[in-house]
This record gives sequence, structure tokens and C-alpha cells, in this order.
Amino acid sequence: MKRFFRFMMAIAVIFSAASCAKENVSVAPEGQEVEVSFVADLGGALGSRAIADGTTVDEVAWAVYEDGANAPLENLQGTLKIQDKQATLNVRLATGKTYDIAFFAYKAQEAKTELKGTVDPLHYNVFWAEKKVCMKLDPQPSANDESFDCFWYVEHNYTVAGPESKTFPLTRPLAQLNLGVNALDVDDAKDAGFVVSDTQITVNTYTQFNMFDGSLYEQASIPVTFKRADSPIDYNDDDDVLNIQNDNNVYKYLATTYVLVGENKVTSDVSVTIWNANEADQNTINYSYVPLQRNYRTNIIGNLLTSPSIFTIIIDERFEVPDHIYVPKEDYVMCDGYMEVSNERGLLKWAYIAQYEDKSMGLKLVDNIILPAKEIAIDNANKTFVYTDTDITVTDGIPSGSNWPVMSDYETAGGEFLGGKIDGNGMTISGLRINHDLVASGFLCWTKGATVDNLTFDDAVVYNAGGDIENNKESYTGIVIGRCWDGSHVNNVHITNSSVTGLCEVGALVGRVYHRTQKSSGQWLNEKMAYVTYCTTDENTVVKGDNNVGGIVGMNYGCVVGQCVNNADVIARTQAGGIAGFHRSYYRYTDAYLIGCTTTAKATITATGTNGYAGAFAGYTMRDNSSHINTRTWIIGCASESTVVAPKAGTMVGNSAKNNGEYGNCIAASYAVTDQTAFTAAGNPQIEAAYNFTTATAATQTDVDAMNAAIEAFNVSSDNIYVNGEKGAVMLKRWVLTEAGPVLQ
Repeated sequence: MKRFFRFMMAIAVIFSAASCAKENVSVAPEGQEVEVSFVADLGGALGSRAIADGTTVDEVAWAVYEDGANAPLENLQGTLKIQDKQATLNVRLATGKTYDIAFFAYKAQEAKTELKGTVDPLHYNVFWAEKKVCMKLDPQPSANDESFDCFWYVEHNYTVAGPESKTFPLTRPLAQLNLGVNALDVDDAKDAGFVVSDTQITVNTYTQFNMFDGSLYEQASIPVTFKRADSPIDYNDDDDVLNIQNDNNVYKYLATTYVLVGENKVTSDVSVTIWNANEADQNTINYSYVPLQRNYRTNIIGNLLTSPSIFTIIIDERFEVPDHIYVPKEDYVMCDGYMEVSNERGLLKWAYIAQYEDKSMGLKLVDNIILPAKEIAIDNANKTFVYTDTDITVTDGIPSGSNWPVMSDYETAGGEFLGGKIDGNGMTISGLRINHDLVASGFLCWTKGATVDNLTFDDAVVYNAGGDIENNKESYTGIVIGRCWDGSHVNNVHITNSSVTGLCEVGALVGRVYHRTQKSSGQWLNEKMAYVTYCTTDENTVVKGDNNVGGIVGMNYGCVVGQCVNNADVIARTQAGGIAGFHRSYYRYTDAYLIGCTTTAKATITATGTNGYAGAFAGYTMRDNSSHINTRTWIIGCASESTVVAPKAGTMVGNSAKNNGEYGNCIAASYAVTDQTAFTAAGNPQIEAAYNFTTATAATQTDVDAMNAAIEAFNVSSDNIYVNGEKGAVMLKRWVLTEAGPVLQ
């Protein structure tokens, strides 16, 4: 059995006559029956691009259908034994008629029932009337069983003209999954007392396919365990190796199996258990997102016995250089103050540690992560969160459950907040599903001093039912952070193909970003500036809530939101803003800033309430209250081409509220492309070099010069604030007039 790995396999089915070539076909009168020979040759060149010698395939089932019929013709179905790698069938077919002819080659059972038309493969059932092949799962299949190999082909619309020769290939409906362990690693493990005896593989596979078009019957594959069986490792045969193209290492077969998949590449989790010959030891290795593809082989190779966390996955195609290489990492690696995480299991481990053991534990992603659409549970024994078997569905933007834990919500955190540094490292987290009823909700619920940098969230659906408008109970909802304050920041984070829904203070990235300097009691606070910078949303994202809903943040409360771009639709009952739903200063000496932000033409900002306010930059701006004479709210260097729809719509701001007779709100060096004229629907903020243009090209150099002068004046004024020793709200860019209109450069 071990030697089946050594050879390349070839199968061709040839229609031929004893003395007739393709270019010299004898034409018989229409309707006359002629004898046609079908030769299955297992010794020729293989059109299939998978590896194995095919010697276990010993029978071919066949059936003939009239073209388009659902059942084979009577007496025109059966089986052929393969001898010396060949099987020959002679049938009589009518000239002028068109047929569909199906073949399925497999390993037959040793004690086959010799009944005419009965197909009895070892591992498959063939149902000709349904044109279906089913994998047998009872009894439970074994790993390392080459007799699972099979081949199939259907010749559609074959018209008989007379005795004729025709050649065509059979191919596998299967992927071959191999684990190859470095030969030196085999010796090292043996020296350490680990001699491989048996292996077991669990992998997702389909179990039925349509013989006529190759399609798969189930909507999803299912996990199947190919039970414990002798490993193919041959300790005494140096030639029994897994050949990997463009790799000079020598690999021994550790385990193998066949998986029924489709033509397109899919991924599956794979679990392999290895037993030591002493029966006292066994080891299970888990691999995530292993690629599988029909008629390809997937090879997982590396030092799988002594260093199972270091491996490479290659999809190999015969006669060509491998076209897919995937190098996963360990689930996580503990570093000084942070964890390097490469998959969803590592991410859940970080979540547990950050939630229950060390609120300041940092995180760095070293690979993209796809979160399964499964609900999670806590595993205190292993100090991690784990996925359950409960699927998550999404209906009207509401997930049926959460695949991510509550990360330090105010109500559940005992007064403690997350404070670690998250470095996305340019990676993407996909498939986040959150359904909460909390004060603060998001990937991180409530942070103090935490940072999130260089990360993309794709296909995130976040829903938070927390809050109560009638009883003035606020809630904060964002895909990244529900509420961040005191030195927290979100920088270079991007949201794509996502939705977020909450009650109040809802933002695509952050629900509320918050900073205080002096309380109304006069107490000075040592809080650090919080900010959201260089973040984006795409046009396939939507942000929804009742009030204070923004394309970037729900509420900017005394902080900096800078250089952000919103393409997402924003929908609220009132106070809907393209960048911030509510933009306000804090008590004293704490201004609020929207700096260099853009709301594009792809975004529509909508307030649906009778008195709903909406604006391209902010739904509502205000100085905190009448005693806050040293605070202002700023909108500097922003641009909009978005559509604003509301009973009270402003091109830039919905409402600019004043306190003690003073507005304390300033819009400067900004413009909107709009057919409206009012900068705000209500209120009269200070306007400095801000413009409404019917088209961007209507801007003149004089307008641009005025906007840049306003930026210069702001940068040097005492109104600017310091963040980490630098002017935190400084505008580094200037407007440049181009053919398309003003552009920040």
C-alpha cells in the first residue's frame, strides 16, 4: 500500500474500433446498430493533475442515456473489471442517435454481488437514475486509505455515425490532502521516543456530487473524521517520499485522505491526531483555512512532529510550479507586553487575557483573520473563549448572536477599562458579529488609554440595543470602540462592507470619543487627548441609530477627529452627520475639532424625524454650556459632496447651538458642493472662508487662497491644542486648486 505514493497516475477512456482510426470513420446507415468499443486505459497519460498511482482503482461503472434522459437505457449499464490497467466494453448503439455516456472508476468491494447492473464500489454508492454519486460514511471511513481514489467523466451529446475512435480524459472529483513530515524531523522524533504508528484526520468534505455536471448536492460541506489507521510513514524505505516541486527537502507521508470538493478553491479547518507506537502518547495538530480544490493535491509540510506550529501549506498542480502557497503561523506568540496573533483562536485567547487577566495586554496581528459565524462561550479551564456549534444569522442588520466577547463594557468591567495597544499591522478582521444590550458596544466596548492602529474591519455587523431615550440613558456604539477616552486613539483604521446600529451616539468607528480638562466643580483632570485620525468608511457601509449618528464617530466630545473620509450612508431620526453626529466642546479649556475630513458624493446623510437635523460634517454642534466661555467647536479644512436629506438640513451642519448668547462654533477653510445655500439649518456659527459651490470647479484661486489663509491663522492661534507635545489639531495640508476643484495636499 505504501508504494502507491511513488507514481503518477494516468487514465483515459478511448472510443475505438479494432481497425478504425478517428480520421477514417466508417459511416453506417442511420438507425442501424453498430458495435462500438470502450477502452478504459489506466496506463496512458493522465489529464488529471493530481498525484497517486491509481492502482487501487479496479472497476469502472458505466451507463448510457438517450440525450437528455434522466434514466439510463435498459441493459445499457453495468461494470467492467480492470486487468493490466485496462478494461474493454463492447456495446451496440444506433447510428444517428445522440447519447450521454457516463463512467465512474473506483475500488470495488472484494466480495462483489454479481448481479447485472449492480454497482458496488467500496466507498461510494452510484445512483444512475439520479445521476448521483454518494460517499459512504457508514461504516466510518478510515484515514490513509488510497482506495477512496476515484475518477469520472460524462460524454454529453455523443452522436453515433458508425464505428469510431474518440479519446477523452477522466478526472478526480476529489482533492487529495497529504501531510508530509520532514524526514530529518522523523528521525529527531524517533530519537526522542516518538515513533508514529497511526494517524486520524478530520476535514470538511461534501458527500454527494452530480455525475453529469460535477456540482455538489449539499449547500455546505460537513466535518468528517477519517478514523485512526496505520500511518503511511515507512521508516525503512528512504524512497517512500512525498515529492514537492521546488523544495529540496525530503518529506515522509504522515497522513493522507481524499476530500470531495468543487472546482473552485475552498478552505477547511483540518485536525490531525498522531499516535506514538508506545500507545502512551498522542498529539493533535489543528490547521485553519487549509485550501482544497478538485483534482489538486494539498500538501501540509514541515517539522510536524517536533515543531507542529511551523508548517507550510501548498496546493500543487501536476507538471506546473505550485500555484498557491499559504504559510500560517502559530495561534499566538507571547511577547513583551503584547501578543502576536495569526488566527481567530489566537484572537480569542488575547480577548480572554485582556478581559480577565491584564487590561493593558497589547495585540499585534500577523495575518488576516476571518471570524466564524458561530456564537462563542467561555472556557475558563483553558483561559480562552471558544466557538460553539450555534450558527449566527443576520436579519435586517441584527445578528442572532455574537462571535466576539464583551470587552470591558462599563456595566460589566467593574470600573476597569481596556488600555492595551492594538497594532493591526495592515491586516483585516472579517466577519465580526455583535449583538449587545450594553452602555458601550463594539470590538472594544470601553477604553482608557487604548490604541487601535493600522487595521481594517470587513463584513462587520454590530448591533446594540442598549440605552433608553425616555429615561435619558445614553449608549455608545461603534464597530471599533463603543466609548474611548483619556489618551485612547483610533488611527488608520478602515471599515468596509459593514453595518452598525445603535440607539444614540453611533459611529462607524467610535460611538463616543471623549476628553476632559476641567470639571464643572473646578477639579483639574489629567486626562490625555483622545482622537480618531486617518480613518475611512466605504460606500457599502451603513450607520444607523436614533440620534447623534455619524459616519466616523457618533459624538466628538472635546477631541480631535482628523483627516477622515466617509463614504457610508448615515441614517438617524435626528442629528445625523457625515463625520460626527454630535460635535461639542467640554467644560473649560477643551475645544472639539473636526480637521481635514471629507464626506464624499457616495454618502447620503439622512435625518428622518419631524425636526431632524442633518449636516455633511456634523448633525449638531455646540459649546457645552453657558459658563464654558473658554471652549469652542471647530470645523477646519473639511470638504463635502454628499447629499443631505432632512427637514432641517445644512450643507455643513444641521444645528449650531449657542449658550449664553454666544455660539462658540466656527466653520473655516471648508466647502461643500451642493445646490443648497444654508451652511446650517439652524444657528449662526462663525464662518471664515467657508463656501457652498454648485460644482467643485466653481471654486476660484481667490477662494482657495482665502481658505489657506484661514488654515494658517488657525494653526498659529491659541485655539489650537497640543497632543503629545505637538499641535494636535494642526492642519498640515493646504488647498490646491486643480481641474477637478480644491484638493488638500
